[in-house]
Amino acid sequence: MKEGASTTETITFIPERLNRRPAVFRGMTFFELVLVMFIGAVLGALLGLLVILLFSVDWYAIPMGMLAIGYLAMRFGGAYISRLKRGKPDTWLDRFVEFKTHPSKFITTSHYWSIKRTVKKAKRK
Repeated sequence: MKEGASTTETITFIPERLNRRPAVFRGMTFFELVLVMFIGAVLGALLGLLVILLFSVDWYAIPMGMLAIGYLAMRFGGAYISRLKRGKPDTWLDRFVEFKTHPSKFITTSHYWSIKRTVKKAKRK
C-alpha cells in the first residue's frame, strides 16, 4: 500500500472472472463434477445389477460398477460438459438441470399481449 493511501479506497476495476465459480477438475465446476459423478454412479449401479443377474456374481459388482463408471464419467465427462456450455452463460447448466427437474418453477409459455379491444361493443339504439 502506498504511503498516505487510505484504507477506504474502492477498487476501480474488478475482473468479471472473479464472480465465476472456479473450475475444479477438467474444466468442470464443483456442481458439474458432482452431477457427472452421480449420473455415472447410477449407471454403474445399474450395470452392476445387470452383471449380478447375468453372471450370478456376489453383491460387490454393484459398488465396483459404481466406482468404475463414476470414474469414467468424471474422466471423460469434462469434454462433453464443456461442449454443452460453449457459448452459453455461466449458470446455464445449473438452470437447465433445475428446469428439467422442476419445470413448474419456470415460465414455459409464450403469449402475445395487445392493448386493443378484441370484443366488439353492442351498438346503442
